[in-house]
Amino acid sequence: MIQGNFVLLNVDFIRKGGGHWVFMTGEIMNSSNRNYSSAVFRLSVFERMHLLWAGSIRVINFRRHQTRSFEVQMEKLGYEYVPRITRHEIFFESGY
Repeated sequence: MIQGNFVLLNVDFIRKGGGHWVFMTGEIMNSSNRNYSSAVFRLSVFERMHLLWAGSIRVINFRRHQTRSFEVQMEKLGYEYVPRITRHEIFFESGY
């Protein structure tokens, strides 16, 4: 999914071991021409128009045109919700 100068790639929703919570994994590509010492992103997951989960991640030393892997625990979202996920979004909150 493309959002401005940042792209989410290879997104997956997994469960680790026998745990109940969902982990969102994937890659973020910085398609801008700017290097960031620190960049913060808001991630949102939806079932149609209904927000199921929102959280944030920070990427350190995010260079222009670089792709970085990420993994975030989606607290309070049980694995049984994964089939209901219809879309996900990324929003660049801040960076320097």
